[in-house]
Amino acid sequence: PSQNPALPALFDLLLKDPQQEVVDAAMEMPGPTIYKALYVENPTLEPSSTVQGEHSDVIVTVPVTQPLRSDLVCEQGCPSSDRFMSLSIEVPVGYVLLTSTGIQNLDGFPLSTRGEWWQIRYETFRTGSFDRRIGTIVAEIDQQNETDIIEPKEYRFRVSVINPPSFVPRWNFWTVRLCSAAECPAGSAIASFAAVGYKFGSVSSATTPAPAKSGAALRGALVAVLVLLGLG
Repeated sequence: PSQNPALPALFDLLLKDPQQEVVDAAMEMPGPTIYKALYVENPTLEPSSTVQGEHSDVIVTVPVTQPLRSDLVCEQGCPSSDRFMSLSIEVPVGYVLLTSTGIQNLDGFPLSTRGEWWQIRYETFRTGSFDRRIGTIVAEIDQQNETDIIEPKEYRFRVSVINPPSFVPRWNFWTVRLCSAAECPAGSAIASFAAVGYKFGSVSSATTPAPAKSGAALRGALVAVLVLLGLG
């Protein structure tokens, strides 16, 4: 909502029968805190391999379009603890996160550089008669950032995985979360962003990502290919 930001966001849930009579209800359920200035766009993925069962270095790009405060400003009363404490990347069912490499910060996102600053965990969810095992990698955000500003930039992270060996995940998307707790536990996500998963057997990018400002190089490579083909 853009008006009356100081008022709490409350929701009523009504359960009605076919005659539209209310048979149960939950009233005045508190809604999520509404923040402003979350200038982050949906992330994208660039895998080094799209072959099932193979190792793949996946570049997860998170675009920040304007300066982003790590101590949050919100439209309605924020808890004083609401600041970015961690970043998590959740992979779909069937992927195996490689613990030897963890997460590589390629563009200077303000992650902590102390000891065990990242961790990998798995959680199992029951869906019908099937168990879904989902892996998440969590990295702590640096709390010594004097300016409390995350500069606008396309931030890239390299995550190493083993692709699912024999199936395509039904829910084939990766999730990036910014959380207000150090280990990004359930309920601490301030913002969540979905990245569409890649198709197996599709054309993949190189293992080593191109520099951030690579538009001219890409155009030059394309011209070279066209010349070789006699199309230039």
